[in-house]
Amino acid sequence: MKIKKEYPPNIKDIRKVFNIKDRSVVFTFGDVLYNPSGGDIPKDLMEHEAVHSGQQLKIGVDMWWNKYIKESKFRLEMELDAYAAQYRYIKSNYTCKYQKVYLTGFAMDLSSDLYGDIIKYHDAETKIRRG
Repeated sequence: MKIKKEYPPNIKDIRKVFNIKDRSVVFTFGDVLYNPSGGDIPKDLMEHEAVHSGQQLKIGVDMWWNKYIKESKFRLEMELDAYAAQYRYIKSNYTCKYQKVYLTGFAMDLSSDLYGDIIKYHDAETKIRRG
């Protein structure tokens, strides 16, 4: 996957729906990972974003993004798949202590306003863990 230190081409549409201000976030658009902050991208996050790339290439990048922005149910399905892959990477590479720390962080993120409060924390944790 190519990495660019800029915002994706659809950033205006993303900003209309998501409060990304003051947050360090990355965006996958097809086979490009947009990393506007230029920060390091951990391997587990690359796993997460690779899932989104595959999802987008399967149904079309523009269609995926349109549905992701407009449909919370679709967004949740896409994020659960990506977080589950990210957690599998963590389980394969970290001790149980760190696995729980990461799982907690993933569930907190997914249940936050960043994604539009689309799931409760406990449900997010359970679904990510069960992958």
